[in-house]
Amino acid sequence: MKKIFILCLALTLTVFTVKGICADTDVKIKQLTADSKSHGLGIFDAWSGDDEWIVYACGPNHLNDLIEKVSTKTGEIVTLYKIDNQTEYGPGCGTPSYCPTQDKVVFIHGPRNFGPDQKYEFWRRSAAVIREPDYNRPVFIDARDVTSPFTPGALRGGTHCHEWSHDGEWVAFTYNDMIMAELEKKTGRTLDLRTIGVSANIKPVDVDEDSAGENFDGEWFSVQLVEVVPDPEPGSDEISRAYENCWVGYEGYTDKNGKTQRAVAFKGKVVDNTGREVPEIFIVDIPDDIQADSSAHPLEGTENKMPSPPLGTKWRRLTYTADRKYPGLTVDPRFWLRTSPKGDKIFFLARDDNGINQIYYVLSLGGPIVQVTSQATDVMSTPSISSDGGRICYICEGCVYVTEISGMRTFRVTNPAEKPASSPIWSNSGDRIAFNRAVEGSGGRFLQIFITEPF
Repeated sequence: MKKIFILCLALTLTVFTVKGICADTDVKIKQLTADSKSHGLGIFDAWSGDDEWIVYACGPNHLNDLIEKVSTKTGEIVTLYKIDNQTEYGPGCGTPSYCPTQDKVVFIHGPRNFGPDQKYEFWRRSAAVIREPDYNRPVFIDARDVTSPFTPGALRGGTHCHEWSHDGEWVAFTYNDMIMAELEKKTGRTLDLRTIGVSANIKPVDVDEDSAGENFDGEWFSVQLVEVVPDPEPGSDEISRAYENCWVGYEGYTDKNGKTQRAVAFKGKVVDNTGREVPEIFIVDIPDDIQADSSAHPLEGTENKMPSPPLGTKWRRLTYTADRKYPGLTVDPRFWLRTSPKGDKIFFLARDDNGINQIYYVLSLGGPIVQVTSQATDVMSTPSISSDGGRICYICEGCVYVTEISGMRTFRVTNPAEKPASSPIWSNSGDRIAFNRAVEGSGGRFLQIFITEPF
């Protein structure tokens, strides 16, 4: 791996002013990147803990070969991780996220053994962590063991969309199982069922080597959190897919008994009484000891069964939307759940009675669904919540919008452009927003990063 190098862009940061919908709202926008490659913001925690840097992946998809960060003050660009042997089969990297407590970044890393028969797949990827000053020495946190007997604390597939917990000691992810994917090919049944899990910095996990190079050790202990089934019973809370999850809160969440609890909210795909698949919101409370299991439900799974959640893991359903005119959560656009800083509200997209995507929330302990936005056209992004929990930003009409949750005052932050804005993310201080927009440049259009001045 090459040593770290710093590229100082010889560009003048572009600053311009946008007049908001409200006459008293003037927001200045600054373009941070301008070189001829795409700078894709991830879903979670693009800002460093001190808001000095923004991290992103370079390229159009998971077969990116470069992770960088850009200074929010000067536009200086630093290479964090570079794959020198990138091919069409792998390894690839993408969707980086900053740890809130330390100068380290987690991101998707594709297969280290790659080729025509071992290409990048949903079930062949893992979490890599890089940190100052050893950016060129990634640490792989989730172990992988795809040869029986399997290993507790190791997974049998691939993880992605990694999100740090508030203390930086846990990482949540979505998961696809390689053993079930191979069994699906043999049986023709739908068994490659996406679910969610966590890795915890409690102990390393060593696995046996295999001739194909599919197995590898991990520095953290990893488990699956939610059971999924191929054919949920109509009208039940059984889930065929758990996905697009987020940690519940960043300042602490207490369960129904008042106990401080680690928890993850997720979309769960159920089947309603008419036989229709509908995504609903669920929450899973994570036990303190994720190493405990039972002989009937081993953490590591079997050749015919997915890994089981730790003993004491509990999940429950929060939304029941069958009686709405448009049941379920929004499917298009794809979005991730987000929570308020205190963990009391879970935000999501759903269609109103006019069929328009709006932002709603439901309390993490349960309750009625509350509508937040009332836009005339679709909300088109994952919502992002400010650090004080008072404001939410999102994309509508190709522009960045902000809605103040308490008074529901809404204003537009950016003007319409030929190419819409995307991926808005609040800074940790809650006074700035970063977002992407495609800009014409040398060699074509590339995603560039913009930020607002404090407002």
